[in-house]
Amino acid sequence: MILIDGSNFFFKLKDFHLSNLLSFDFSASNFFLCRDAALIRATYFVGKLKTDTPVNASTLLIASALYVSR
Repeated sequence: MILIDGSNFFFKLKDFHLSNLLSFDFSASNFFLCRDAALIRATYFVGKLKTDTPVNASTLLIASALYVSR
């Protein structure tokens, strides 16, 4: 089982200066992490988005990535 903290994972990918983060292949990364073990379940989660701060581009990217992945 793989649990991905979406917010931290997203910002770490951003630190690597990767482009097209919304098209990142999470399935491939999950199988890479499992290597020879069986992947039973993978879950991508985020905490509650803060609503008391102005919306910025990063927040919109995270929200749109979650919407697309459903």
